[in-house]
Amino acid sequence: MLRIKNLINAPLLLCMLLLSACGKDGADDTEVTFVNRIGEPVTLNVYGSIDDYKNNSNVYLTQTIAASDKIIVGEGKLKPGQTYFMDWYTENYTINNWFNERFNDANAERDYAQIKPTPGNSTYFTDPLYKGLARGVYLENTKSQTEWNAVDYYAESAALGFESKWSTLPEYKKYKKIIVRKDFIAEYEYKDSLGSIQKALLPFKVHHADDAYIEFFDDITGRSLGQMTSGRLPSGTRPDYRSLSRDSVLALLPDLDFKFLMVKQK
Repeated sequence: MLRIKNLINAPLLLCMLLLSACGKDGADDTEVTFVNRIGEPVTLNVYGSIDDYKNNSNVYLTQTIAASDKIIVGEGKLKPGQTYFMDWYTENYTINNWFNERFNDANAERDYAQIKPTPGNSTYFTDPLYKGLARGVYLENTKSQTEWNAVDYYAESAALGFESKWSTLPEYKKYKKIIVRKDFIAEYEYKDSLGSIQKALLPFKVHHADDAYIEFFDDITGRSLGQMTSGRLPSGTRPDYRSLSRDSVLALLPDLDFKFLMVKQK
């Protein structure tokens, strides 16, 4: 059985850097400033609770920040000392803050994309380096989760490329389902040798990569349990099998050697 913690908070690398607020005379020290360092507009959504963030519900504050511009939220709209959770993203969602930090760093902040305004110290920046396809693939830009089912099983070698091993699998091993959630937890379903469905929660890291690359971890030991990624897929063209599909990914799942082809369910 997998050693997976039943309920955890996945850590998140904050995509807004906290710096000192502007020190001009007469400034309202409860103002919160958001600076867009990207050469195109970004949408900023702020949520009042972690559940609202997870479910894309009850947006507390939404603003569009023009390219290379900033906005100032004043009049105590964001209360000092209170924790808020946020998304920011460009129009096509390729630059966004749906990324998180390592799991096995004992000193890492185990928080979501959150801000906690402090009087005189509440300026946040978007980061143009937070770029990739993960949000577009696993959240379809605006969803809070997506479901993926296994349809094939592949070995890979330099000589043969991808070779399907689906027909060699017992039927119970063909049942694999992954639900990738916005809160950086994946729900993993599989069948045991008796045909009974087993379930586990897999915390995952969203890597900074051009492909939609996420990595599963055991939250207790910090051990890597596998990954899901777009890019080099059996549906691509030899010799490198490069594919631009956003509806299929390869998954190396816990305790297995070969890769499952997972297809997004509509």
